[in-house]
Amino acid sequence: MATVPGGPTTVNRTSLGFGAAAVCLGFIGLGFVFLAPFGVLLSVPGLICGIIGWVLARPGHKSDFWWSLWGTLLSLLAVAANLGILNYGTFENWWLGR
Repeated sequence: MATVPGGPTTVNRTSLGFGAAAVCLGFIGLGFVFLAPFGVLLSVPGLICGIIGWVLARPGHKSDFWWSLWGTLLSLLAVAANLGILNYGTFENWWLGR
C-alpha cells in the first residue's frame, strides 16, 4: 500500500453540499415557474439551504462561499418569480400592471 507524503486528509463538505442543493433547488424552482405553488415549495428550501451554506462557509474556502451565494441568489430569484406569478396570474398581467 502506497503512502502519501502529507498523509490522508479529510475534507468537510457540508457547506458545499448546502450551496449545491440551493443551486439545484433554485434551478428546479425556476423551471416550475408555470406551476407556481410547486415552484415556491422547491425554491424556499433552496433559499434556506443557501443561507445555511453561506453561514457555514469556512474562511479560506471560496468555493463553499460562492456556491452558497449563487444558490441563495438563484433561489431568491425563483421565489420572487413564483410569488409574482401567484399574485398576478401571468407575466402579461404583471408586466402591464393589471
